[in-house]
Amino acid sequence: MEAVCQKCRHKGSCKAPCRPVELYLAEGSLSVYEKKIPGNRTVLYPRSREQRESELDQRHTGEPAKLSLEAFSTDSESPFRHYEANYKQTSIFVKRFFAKWTYKDIAKAHDVSVSAARNIYYAGVQRVLAVIIEMDGVKKAPTTEEIRKRNVARSKRHYERNREKVKAKRRERYAKNKEKIKAKRREAYARKKALSK
Repeated sequence: MEAVCQKCRHKGSCKAPCRPVELYLAEGSLSVYEKKIPGNRTVLYPRSREQRESELDQRHTGEPAKLSLEAFSTDSESPFRHYEANYKQTSIFVKRFFAKWTYKDIAKAHDVSVSAARNIYYAGVQRVLAVIIEMDGVKKAPTTEEIRKRNVARSKRHYERNREKVKAKRRERYAKNKEKIKAKRREAYARKKALSK
């Protein structure tokens, strides 16, 4: 391959593989060639030897090949069927996601309520999602502090939209409390007056 590249007149400014290099890379390889483009984009160049699932059939019968049926089967057993988790959250996530247990069964197995099992599973999904997002490099999952700030901002927006209603309710509460305090003072004053007579 070096001999081809040494003779090439584009050797100094080569940015993409030329046809001889592509043929050399495709020879005996089912992998995919990828090229990074500015702006965090990647272009994938598939090899000519790739096959679709529908093309994976047995030579003489025309039926789908055994390996393709196993590879694309949704009925295959869970890879976590013998996995013993150390933590409750991991165990609940594996049982719900891979083994398709109901929340009722999970709650019985872990001595928690059904709603607690649902919440623990949701927290596990969020952790897995955060890992996937981090691996994919899309964006980080929000931290608890960011979520808290977002909720505060939401309550501020609610207050801005309903400012007059909120103020009216506050005035009513304040007037009621003031009335109660005045009534207590009047009673105390009346008692003092009665005792002084």
